[in-house]
Amino acid sequence: MAFCPELTEVFQIGLERNYIKPGHCKSGVSPLIKRIAGIEGDQVVIRDSVYINEAEQVNSKPHKLDGIGRKMIIAKDHIIAENQVFVLSEYNPNSFDSRYFGSIPKDWIIGSSRPLLVFDYEKKHDS
Repeated sequence: MAFCPELTEVFQIGLERNYIKPGHCKSGVSPLIKRIAGIEGDQVVIRDSVYINEAEQVNSKPHKLDGIGRKMIIAKDHIIAENQVFVLSEYNPNSFDSRYFGSIPKDWIIGSSRPLLVFDYEKKHDS
């Protein structure tokens, strides 16, 4: 899904450090696109990886330092509150996501997406 974050302290830091880019959201940043990994009532534990209801999430190891040695803010363990979601990227282990900024309000969500099946026309018709 895509969401427009408010410019809270952690998103301000993310913008200053180029973890997120300037854009067209009301807060002045570009929308972020992430997978919803947890919903209200789910238990989030962040250790060597993110665990949601005791299930380890793919590519979710929180980094204590960013790529140039600056300290990262890591979200605290919590139960996801009503009308909030926990978002992660399962494809990018360096993603700026809920392991750093915590759960987000559902009203920040501006759209959703689904995986697209891509058909390679050239391969299918080579023979």
